Amino acid sequence: MYCSNTKNTKHVMLTAVIVAVVLVSLLVVLCIFWKVCKKGNSGDHEDYAMYEEETSLHIDIRRFTYAELKFITKDFQSIFGKGGFGIVYHGTLENGDEVAVKVLMETSIVKSTDFLPEVQTLSKVHHKNLVTLAGYCQNKKCLALVYDFMPRGNLQQLLRGGDDYTLNWEQRLYIALDAAQGLEYLHESCTPSVVHRDVKTSNILIDKNLVGIISDFGLSRAFNDAHTHISTVAAGTLGYLDPEYHATFQLTVKTDVYSFGIVLLEMISGQPPVLVDPQTIHLPNWMRQK
Repeated sequence: MYCSNTKNTKHVMLTAVIVAVVLVSLLVVLCIFWKVCKKGNSGDHEDYAMYEEETSLHIDIRRFTYAELKFITKDFQSIFGKGGFGIVYHGTLENGDEVAVKVLMETSIVKSTDFLPEVQTLSKVHHKNLVTLAGYCQNKKCLALVYDFMPRGNLQQLLRGGDDYTLNWEQRLYIALDAAQGLEYLHESCTPSVVHRDVKTSNILIDKNLVGIISDFGLSRAFNDAHTHISTVAAGTLGYLDPEYHATFQLTVKTDVYSFGIVLLEMISGQPPVLVDPQTIHLPNWMRQK
């Protein structure tokens, strides 16, 4: 004779239902967690890929995507320097060439008016004492310029004793000559002539052979030889700015020549363009006192 136990049967069925519900719930949670993790790992590429500019600048220079910049800089890990434009990262191209990647992130893009002029200027000028542009990234969330890497940094750093290295007089002379030749090319060999407008020691890069190379063309302006000047809003860096240009907004190649004169005084004295101790004084006035 077989007698069923109704109470035990109900208990078994209830346990089976609970176990099934728990397993399904765990499966759903795991699926959601996996999707979130996947999105987190690839979110940067997907987000920034959506904001690549469709309009080309029509210049014969490589255009990098944001994903490519992340790859060559190993996810922006190695910071080489910082400036008004943004952060400069060290990177390595597919062929092994080292590059500097100057990145302007989203928070400052709306304020930037220097990016496109710099790309367009550097795509047209070619000289051994002017920085070479290897490429650019034009993304609504990220603008970037890719240059040849300069392992010794810039002239300002070397004059301040950066990297435990001090320039001797002969090296300073040759770097000054390098910068002068770069400016002469901009002023005399370009048509129309180009005025840099921000010549300073931090914008003179130094390569591994201690060759001086002018960089940072974001403020540069071009004008025809038929014009003796162009009127514009004063731009530049405190201490290097030509007083006549600052007063009249009349821009000529003399603006760069004045700034280069301040660079020479820095190279001779080792002092910054504006001294603040014990009182604020412009370098030319300080030199006169000496």
